[in-house]
Amino acid sequence: MSERSAWVARMSTTPSQETLARLWEDHIRHEFETRSTEDTLATMVEDAYVDHVPVLTGGSGKAELREFYATHFIPRMPPDMEMVPISRTIGSDQLVDEMVIKFTHSVELDWMHPKRRSDRDGPSELYGRLGTRDWCMSGLKSGFQTRCPRSVQKIKDTWL
Repeated sequence: MSERSAWVARMSTTPSQETLARLWEDHIRHEFETRSTEDTLATMVEDAYVDHVPVLTGGSGKAELREFYATHFIPRMPPDMEMVPISRTIGSDQLVDEMVIKFTHSVELDWMHPKRRSDRDGPSELYGRLGTRDWCMSGLKSGFQTRCPRSVQKIKDTWL
């Protein structure tokens, strides 16, 4: 993002929306870059939930989320995963992100695809709706699809 684009983005958001965006950026940074379960959980309230809608993975409350992040999500990220942002909508207490993730399906992704598909490239569209309480994440619903535009529209129509 150019300096001008960043300035325009800052000028068109409220301080609370900027805080919400920073919270989300911190959360995904800990999921995908630092890959730290504890730092990821630190962005969330005690009774937070994560619900990956298509396959019903995630958890509710920090104990379940710790298990999910430490066992299924963070250690099973493909090493070449790349996220490309598509759009972001920020309200007063929730944020919706749409992005494409690209990766080689070289590890089992039981949080996304119940069956392993070795060494297949996988651009997938990912949608995340983040809710907040007390400036921490209170809930995350995500939907995704792999090369199937009709299912993407169904996901958008049902919960966005």
